[in-house]
Amino acid sequence: MRLMTATRAAWNTFVRVYSDPGIVAKERSQSDRAKDHSFLWSYYKNYAFNPDYNFDWDGYRQRHSLYQHTRLVYNPVPTICAFYIDHVFPGVTAKTIGEAKDNLFLVTPVAEGAEDNLLAAIAQLDQWGNWLGEATRIVKYGSVIGSVLVEVDDDLEREKVIHRIVWPSLVKEKELDSTGNLKSYSLEYKAFDGDKEYLYRKEVDDREFRYFRDDRAWTPPGKRSPVEPNPYGFVPAVWIKHEDDGVTEGSPAVWNIEKVDRLNSDACHAHDYFHKVISSHKVISTDSDVVPITGAVGTTKNGGYISPSDLRTDTMILKTGAGASVHDIISTLDLGAAHPYIKDLRESFEVDYPELQARTIIQNNTQTSGAALERMLAPSQSKLDRASGNYNQQIIKLKQMQVAIAGWRTKNGWTRRDAQQDRFNEFGLDSYSRGELNFGLKRSLLIELTEMERLEVEAKKLENATSSQGIFSEDKILENYGISDPKERQAILNARRSVDVIPTENQ
Repeated sequence: MRLMTATRAAWNTFVRVYSDPGIVAKERSQSDRAKDHSFLWSYYKNYAFNPDYNFDWDGYRQRHSLYQHTRLVYNPVPTICAFYIDHVFPGVTAKTIGEAKDNLFLVTPVAEGAEDNLLAAIAQLDQWGNWLGEATRIVKYGSVIGSVLVEVDDDLEREKVIHRIVWPSLVKEKELDSTGNLKSYSLEYKAFDGDKEYLYRKEVDDREFRYFRDDRAWTPPGKRSPVEPNPYGFVPAVWIKHEDDGVTEGSPAVWNIEKVDRLNSDACHAHDYFHKVISSHKVISTDSDVVPITGAVGTTKNGGYISPSDLRTDTMILKTGAGASVHDIISTLDLGAAHPYIKDLRESFEVDYPELQARTIIQNNTQTSGAALERMLAPSQSKLDRASGNYNQQIIKLKQMQVAIAGWRTKNGWTRRDAQQDRFNEFGLDSYSRGELNFGLKRSLLIELTEMERLEVEAKKLENATSSQGIFSEDKILENYGISDPKERQAILNARRSVDVIPTENQ
């Protein structure tokens, strides 16, 4: 038995390494990841290199061979992250669910085809959880840090199912299956209770919820025991990655902070050197006395010195005998050579991040057709599609969990049973297996075509498809028309063939 257990453990380790190449490298501890997250957040909030915040910026400059007075003079991080915050979830769909008096609006951008009862349930979750604002925060954490945890909050006291966004640094451990579902996770953090600081930990898997304080079993307020059974049969949380590189941790929207540092290091060095040249002192070589005339305060005690009152406004004028020569202490900086290099380095970010150009392209092309704008925005739209796919996949899972749990609570735990709760009556923990929770989310688009532009695009597709008759197969013609889904094309062909074999009255 012991041998079998060891073999199973070895096999599980192999599978983890096989599916997660990041494990081959040494896994970073929770404290190390927390430092990484704090570091990335400082760029988003624009206080990197600020000594007023708790980070060893002097040591960081030294380790990365940066100029000792490097600071943020150029910072693309907030703009790049704002691109995703603004566009991943477009906001209210302007769709009222039920009667107008219910004041229930669908915020989650559910695609066409979802059942009305499911739409009402999702809209109710949006209202309970303030999804309009919370979705923005999810994308903010994800784009800046790379990952974010969102828990389902089965609030028995208020008899609502909401959600809780967890700052990723609090996640101590997590295990995902091959499709990105959480199999288990634990949170660990320090907090004061009265005058004493404790270390709190929460562990979750598909069987139990476990709570600890200073590594001892602990019953939190509102709980009955330090160990509670998980009644759902699944882990009620999702782990969202902004960019999925095949490892457990996601990658943030800005992936080359080192390049940001290099630009700021060079720009700050050039900027400071420029001021040094302007305000540099002179050396006067003469056998005669040097006397201050204007803009200076002097004394002849102990050899004398000259001190201007303000280098920014005063000009020092000196008088001495004939034959004196003047020398600069430092050489003059060739700004003509430094500026193009820094400018090229800054503009290279627009190649790395087409997201930086999206807003400018839209603003500068207000008279351009939507189709032409689509082509211009294609690189930005491609990156938005990739990120949106990661968010959407997990948000769909989150909403499905919430609807299933809320439906189960209408029969197990909720006693108030008002009109809001009744929207979940038809659902339960087995609703997913019955196919009652299936829905998709709309694609996030940077530019929407007008109705006329859509008709023009359809007409062009039809023209291309018609010209293909006799050359390509029917399936290929439908593909040329713009029907990319093979199943949809096959359904159309099957429907057409069934019509072709219907007998007429004369047959």
